[in-house]
Formats: sequence, structure tokens, C-alpha cells
Amino acid sequence: MPCERHYPFSLLVAMNQYLQSKDLPSALKAYGLPFFFYKCDRPKVCASDFEWLNRMIDDYTSVNGLGEAAKIDVLNVKPTCASEVDSFERIKKACGFDFDISKFEVLFCSWASLHNDPDWAGNVFVNLVLHTGPSGYVVGAHGVNYAKEGAVPVVTTQAYRVEVGDLFVLDPTVPHSAHPAYPSDGSFLAVLQVSLPFGNESEKLQIFEKLKPQKGLYQDAFA
Repeated sequence: MPCERHYPFSLLVAMNQYLQSKDLPSALKAYGLPFFFYKCDRPKVCASDFEWLNRMIDDYTSVNGLGEAAKIDVLNVKPTCASEVDSFERIKKACGFDFDISKFEVLFCSWASLHNDPDWAGNVFVNLVLHTGPSGYVVGAHGVNYAKEGAVPVVTTQAYRVEVGDLFVLDPTVPHSAHPAYPSDGSFLAVLQVSLPFGNESEKLQIFEKLKPQKGLYQDAFA
């Protein structure tokens, strides 16, 4: 399982200094700051195409439960019959997943504390929301920027409320979190996630070109 690190807010600056140090892994050297996090236009996906994915979650949680607070569970996506294969193909087509993708995962949790996923540097996380509960969820990310060397760092926070059927793009190295807008017994966030690798800035921009931010988000998103 890839490394997942949790940070108190006070350590964001120190973490960011590490990410921008001269000893960056090769994947991060090609990565190209600044960080990115944005919502895409809502894909035209039928809710019925999510049913088999939500059944996977129900089958798992009926045996294992939803997991302790802040724990993120992960299931590999494996269509098992023709109808599931057809639904999956419709989802991929609606979301613009025409990349060479071999692995999709379903991630779900009641809430996610602030963390990042440094082992996934050099990837773009693309997430289709499958379930939220009654109120929707708030997904947030925090980037640290410097006006000039030695200047006081500025922490930039971006957050979106997401509902079932929303699509959002996330930098795995930027600290991110998720919580219900209004907690209730039926609240948990589930997403269909795919990781899209890039080898350089040009390849990253090609992914962004296919998965464009919603109109108006260029000004307030990290990308």
C-alpha cells in the first residue's frame, strides 16, 4: 500500500520545503509546481451505472464495517458480468477516461484527516464521486507558496463541496482532507479513483487539457 502521511497544519510549511528541496525524487523533479486541485464539468453519468460499485462497498462494509475514523478503505474495481462491464465503459466514456488505464480503485471513508500521498508524486488523481450521504462532502487542499526566497510562506486553501456524480482532479502530494458538510448517520464519501502518471510538465498539461476545470475555476484553483 503506498505511503500516506498525516500532518498537523503547523507542519505544512516544513513539508512543502522538503518537496521543493534539491533532493527531490526524479518523479517530483519532472512534476512542476504549483500544486493543482480543481473540479471538472459534471459528467453526464446515469446514477444507475454506479449501483454495482456501491454494491461492492455495501458487501465490504457489511462484513468489515466502515472502518475507524479517518481510515480510508480501498477496493480494486473488477467488473464481474456483462452489465457491469457495460456500465463501467459508459462511466469511462462520460468522464473522458480515454487514457491507457489498467487500474481503477474505489476509495471510501467517513472522513479523511489532512494528509498527502508522497509515493504518488508524478501522478494526477482523478475522482468520480459515487456516494456522499444526505449533505454532500467538503474536499479541501492546502498549498504553500513563496513570493520570493526567504519570504513568509503563504498557505493557500481551496475547498469544494462535492455531490454524487461530481468529478475532481487532485495533486496527491498536496495536503488534502474530506469531511461531510453536515454529518449524519448516512454520511460517507466514496469515489472511483484513477491515477494518471506523467513524465514531464508537457504530459501533465495534456492530462489537464482532457480533464478541463469548470469554467471560472482557473482563477481560484491551484492549477
